[in-house]
Amino acid sequence: MRFLVCVIEEARATLIDEVIELHERMLNSIFSKAKKTQAERLQQTGKQIQSKLKQYIDIGQALSEARNSGDDPWNAIENILP
Repeated sequence: MRFLVCVIEEARATLIDEVIELHERMLNSIFSKAKKTQAERLQQTGKQIQSKLKQYIDIGQALSEARNSGDDPWNAIENILP
């Protein structure tokens, strides 16, 4: 009888350890996917920010050139932003 109790307790401990290990693997998988998604979003956002920044630089240069040459600043902006 004692032997059976020992075997059951050992099996119980083993099952608990395996459940904990499975849980850790599942969480690691979830965190890995979230990290990858975040990196992809950051890369896409960075591209969008870079594009807008270039657009603002182009507008600023066009306005500066329009002021220096006496041209209409609105036309300069419309040439950059159709």
